[in-house]
Amino acid sequence: MSIPVKTMPAVFGHCEAIYKAMEERSEPDEDGNVIYQGHLTKLFRTCNLSVPYYTAVMGHLKRMDCVRQLYRGGGGSESRWVILQPPTVELFETSPGFLKKTSADEMQAQQIRDLQTQINDIKSDTELRFAQLEAKIG
Repeated sequence: MSIPVKTMPAVFGHCEAIYKAMEERSEPDEDGNVIYQGHLTKLFRTCNLSVPYYTAVMGHLKRMDCVRQLYRGGGGSESRWVILQPPTVELFETSPGFLKKTSADEMQAQQIRDLQTQINDIKSDTELRFAQLEAKIG
């Protein structure tokens, strides 16, 4: 008997890589917080990730509460981030941005709602046409 292996989306691996790179380049501040300061777009290139992954990866890291932005960089200025906790499978799967598969019951319920909306639209349109026809006949 084999145990099924859970396959994680590739973006989770990217989250782990970026978090690790940020953590390795961070330093403690006077309050004991671990702070990463730098250009994240350059960090992504260093980790061999293209910049288009930036939004998804950083969104997941923020939703998992792995990092928090202190200062938004831009141009020549560097951003500052507090490093909080490493990403885990559990955090990833329970974060609001994790896409869960829709169950058959949920899909069927949505189909019923969609059909009910169509029926209501047809009913309204039919009632309007009858009213217009009655007005013409007089």
